[in-house]
Amino acid sequence: MAAPGADLAAEEEAALGRTFVDLLASGAEGPRLSAREHGQRARLTAYLAANLADPDLTPGAAAAALGISERSVHALFAGSGTSCRAWIIEQRLARAAAALRAPEWRGSSVSEIAFRLGFAELSHFSRRFKARYGASPRAYRQTGES
Repeated sequence: MAAPGADLAAEEEAALGRTFVDLLASGAEGPRLSAREHGQRARLTAYLAANLADPDLTPGAAAAALGISERSVHALFAGSGTSCRAWIIEQRLARAAAALRAPEWRGSSVSEIAFRLGFAELSHFSRRFKARYGASPRAYRQTGES
């Protein structure tokens, strides 16, 4: 860390802060990622986030799109406490929860929301949603309406 009063440019200070937060977040679990691996993980999560609505999004599809092996995809998630598949599902569920309560999605059915956000099967979506949020998608939507 920089000494108090050190003369750092704003971008250096921001980079130092991000590095510090990353170090704290990494804890003692799992392997530490190199700077190159951090860059690959950032590219991977950006790709996944941009393609969450694709029901065919898998670790293998992401690997192929990024020109890396599927094993590398799994390795980049190894120390994060989750898997790539679990990350995809969690992100889709979070987007679905937001959509279920968003005014602009009010005219869309629960099934339409699920399919538009990348779920291929309504029953799978409903089970996962209820396990994550403690209510069915329909009940969750109703409790958030004003």
